Amino acid sequence: MAAPSGRISTSPSKQVLNDVRKHIQSGDAEKLFGDENFVLDLIKLLYEDSIDKGLRTELVLSLEEYGCLSLNINSVEQMISSLVDIFNQNVNKEGRCNFCLQLIISFTTITIYHQHVRTSLGGNVISRLWNVIKNTNHVPSRRIRGCCCQSLIQLENSAPGVLQKYKDELLSLVKQEKTHVGQDYMQLLSTVLQAALSKDDNGTKAEEEKDKVVVERSLSVISSQELLPDISYIMENVALVTAAGLWSIIKSLTNILQSSTDISPSIFKPLILHHMATLDPMVFHLILYLQKEFEGEVLTSPEEQQLLLRLVTCVNHPLLSPAHRLLFVQWLKGYANYGSEVKDTKLPEFVCHNYQDTFYPCDFDSLDLQVGKLSLLCSSKRQDQGEDFDAKLLRCTNYLQHLSQKTGGFKTTLALYRSLYKYYKHHSTPQLIHHIQSITHNLLGNYPALIPLVLNFLQSVRDCSPHSSNVYMDILSTLHKSVLSISYEDVLNQYGFYLQVFQTTAKEPELNQQSSVVYLQGLVKCSLYNDLCEWYFGNAVLTVCRNILSHQDTETLFTELGELLYEMSIVCDDTDIQDRARFYYALLTNAADNKINSVLQESVPDGKFTGQNFSSLLPGSMNEKKASINYLTQPIFSWERLRIKPVFTTEDEQVSVTDNIEDYLSILKKITIQLEATYKLTVVKESEFNDIYGISVKLDDNNNYKPVKDCHVISMTKSDSTEVTLTFEPLEPKPATFSTSVLLTADGETYSSSLPSTDINFTDLLLQFPWQLFNIQSESRYEFWCKLWSKFTDDSDHASGVESHKITSCSLNRIQMLWESFCVDEDRKETSSRYLMILPPSFHILFQVKTRKQNLVISIATDHWPLLPLINNYLNTLNS
Repeated sequence: MAAPSGRISTSPSKQVLNDVRKHIQSGDAEKLFGDENFVLDLIKLLYEDSIDKGLRTELVLSLEEYGCLSLNINSVEQMISSLVDIFNQNVNKEGRCNFCLQLIISFTTITIYHQHVRTSLGGNVISRLWNVIKNTNHVPSRRIRGCCCQSLIQLENSAPGVLQKYKDELLSLVKQEKTHVGQDYMQLLSTVLQAALSKDDNGTKAEEEKDKVVVERSLSVISSQELLPDISYIMENVALVTAAGLWSIIKSLTNILQSSTDISPSIFKPLILHHMATLDPMVFHLILYLQKEFEGEVLTSPEEQQLLLRLVTCVNHPLLSPAHRLLFVQWLKGYANYGSEVKDTKLPEFVCHNYQDTFYPCDFDSLDLQVGKLSLLCSSKRQDQGEDFDAKLLRCTNYLQHLSQKTGGFKTTLALYRSLYKYYKHHSTPQLIHHIQSITHNLLGNYPALIPLVLNFLQSVRDCSPHSSNVYMDILSTLHKSVLSISYEDVLNQYGFYLQVFQTTAKEPELNQQSSVVYLQGLVKCSLYNDLCEWYFGNAVLTVCRNILSHQDTETLFTELGELLYEMSIVCDDTDIQDRARFYYALLTNAADNKINSVLQESVPDGKFTGQNFSSLLPGSMNEKKASINYLTQPIFSWERLRIKPVFTTEDEQVSVTDNIEDYLSILKKITIQLEATYKLTVVKESEFNDIYGISVKLDDNNNYKPVKDCHVISMTKSDSTEVTLTFEPLEPKPATFSTSVLLTADGETYSSSLPSTDINFTDLLLQFPWQLFNIQSESRYEFWCKLWSKFTDDSDHASGVESHKITSCSLNRIQMLWESFCVDEDRKETSSRYLMILPPSFHILFQVKTRKQNLVISIATDHWPLLPLINNYLNTLNS
C-alpha cells in the first residue's frame, strides 16, 4: 500500500509545480504567491517526505524568487516559521543537503526583505542558525554550516549589531574549526567586529511597535582596543583563507581601521610583503588596495618601489594570460591618481623614470594590451624627451596599421584608432593628422564596415577639443571625398555604412552638400535599376535629406535636393518612404530654413506636442480643390520600343539541379521571370509645350500580367527624348496589348495624352533556357532535354504535358537560323535537331525537328496545353 500512497501524494506536488512553472512563464508568478490558500498548500507539500526532494527544492527556490515580493503580511511569519520547522526536520537526514541549503537561503531572504531581523521571529532564525554553526568540525554538515555562516553575515549586514552578543563565543568557534569552512567562520567574525564599532541604532520604531519583543542589542560603544586581539588572530591565520574569502575579511578589517585610529595599519604589512610576489590577480589587487588605502603608513618607499616593480613585471610576464596582464595595466593606470577626481592616466614617477621602455608594445601582446601600454606611454612623456619620443611612439602603431589594412578586422581597427586617439589627445601634430587621413582613406576603400568606427573616432576627437574643430573637419572632408569617388554599385552593396558618411557631413554647414545630393540622385537611379530601393535604403537616403534640411542653406541646394525628393516620392515602392519624401519636399518648397528647423527639431519634450498639424505650418489652405486633368486630342509624345530582355530572379545565390526532374520543376516555380522592355519616349516637334514636368507613363492592367508599375520622368523639353524601362511579369504565357497613356504638367496645368499601345508578342515570351542559372553544363544539356521530353510525353501521367506534331514546308536552314539560341544538341547524322524554350512564368516548349523528303516534321512537347494554338500560329508564320 506504500507505493500507491506515494504516487497519490506526489501528484499534487507535480500539479503545484506545474502551476508555478506556468505562471513563471506567463510573468504573473507574484500573483500566484499572493494567494494565501496557495501558500498554505505549498507549505503542506514541503512537509511531505514522500515527495521527491528535487521537486521540493524547486518549490522552495520558486518561493524565494517570486514569493518573497508578493507574500501577504499575514503569510510572512507563518512562512518563515514553517520553513525553519521543515529545516529542523531535514537537517540531520542523509541526502537532504541541497534541500536544506535552499531552505536556509529562502527563510533568510524572506526575513531580511520583510524586515523581521530585529523581531522575535528574526531572533528565532538567528538562534537556529547559530545552533548549527556551533557544531564545529562536523564533516558531514560542512556545506550547511558554511551556508549558515553566510546567512548570518547577511543578517548582520542588514541589521548591524544583532550578533554582537555572540562575538566572544564566535572567536572561540573560529579557533576550534579546522575544516575549510573555517574561512566562513572568519568572515562572519570580521563582519561582527566591523558592526561592533557602529554607533547607529538601526532598530526602527515601526518594528518595535509591530513586535514588542525585540532582539536584544547592546548599545554600548566598544573600544577598538577591545577588538585588537580578535583582529590579530584573524591576521595571523589569513594564510588559511582563499582569495575570495580574503577580500571579504580584509575589506571588513579595513573599514574598522579607517574608523579607528587606535589600531595601526602596520598590522597589514606582513600580509602585503608575503603576497607581493604572487601572480594571482585577485590577491595582488588586494595588496594594491591596502597600499593605496593606507599609503605611507604600511610600506616604506623602497618597499613601495618593489611593489611597483612587481606590477611592471606582471604587465610583461609571458606566463600570465592577456586578460590578467590587462588587469595589471589598468591598476597601473590608476595607481598615481588613486582616489583623485583627475581621470588622467599616467605612469608613477618611479616607473616612468626607470622602466618606461618596458611599456613599448611588442607583436605578441594582445590588442587591448598594446592599446593599454600605448595609452600609458602617451600620457607619461618626460620633460627631457623631445620629438624623437613622439616619432617612436607613432611607429608603435605600425603593426596595428598593417594588420588592419590586411585583415580589416573590427577589433584590430578599434585598437588602432584607440591608440591614435590617445596619441592625438596628448601629442597633436600636423603630421599625425596627415597620418590619420592616410590610414582612414586606405582602410575605408577596402572595408566600408569600419565607417561607424571611424565616425565614432572623429566624434571623440571633436569632444576632446571642442574649440579646435579643424582636425575633425579635415578628416571628415577627406572621408567624404573618398566616398564620392566610389562607384554606385560598390556603394549600394554596403550602403548602410557609406551613407553614414553623408548623414554626418550633412550636419556640417562648412561642407558643401551639392556634390552629395547629385551623387545620391545617381545612387537612387542605380538602386532602381538593380531593384534595391527598399525601405532601409530609402530611410538612409531620407536621413541625409533631413540633415541637409536641418543644418544647411537650402537656397544653394534647392533644385538638386528638390529633384531627389520628388523622385523618391514617386519611384520608391514603400509608402512610408513616399510620404516622408513628400513631406520633406513640401517643407523645401514652401517653408524658410528657420521654419524647417523648427519643424524638424531633434525631439519633442516628453508629454508635449506641437499643438498643430504639420500642414498648418506651411502656407496655403488645405481646402483647395484638386487640379482637374485636361485631356489632349493630339499626342505630344512618340513611343518606340528599343529592346526587350528576360530577367530571372531567385532568392538563392546559386541553384543546383539534381537528376530528379521533379526537383527541377519545384525549383523553377520559385524563380521569377520578368521581361524588361526599354522604350524611347520623345517629345514631338509639334508639341505646344516647351517645358514639361512630372511625366508619368501609365499602362492599363491585363488579367494575364501583374500590374505594370508607372514610370516617371522629372522633366523634358521640346524634341527631347529619354529611355523608359517597363517591367512585365506574365501570369500566363499569352500575348498582350496594353493601352498606354501619359500624365504631365505644363504651364501650371495637368494634362493626359495617349500613347501608341504597348504590345507583348508571343515571340517575346519564347526565352532561351538559362543553363548557367541552373549550372547545367553543355555536355549534360541533351540528357536534360530527354528527361523533360519523357516527363511531358508520359502517357501514364495525363497532367504532366501534351505531345503534338506538325508538318511544315519551311526549310531546315531557316529553322536552324531562327532557333539557333534555343538549340540543345544536334545528332551526328544531322538529320534532326532539338530545341528547348522556356516561357514565363514556368512553362516549356520542346521541339524535335526531323527531315522527311521535302518537308519538316516538327514534334512538339509542352507542359501547358493551352499553348498549342499559339505554337501552331507561330509555326505557320515561319513559312511566310
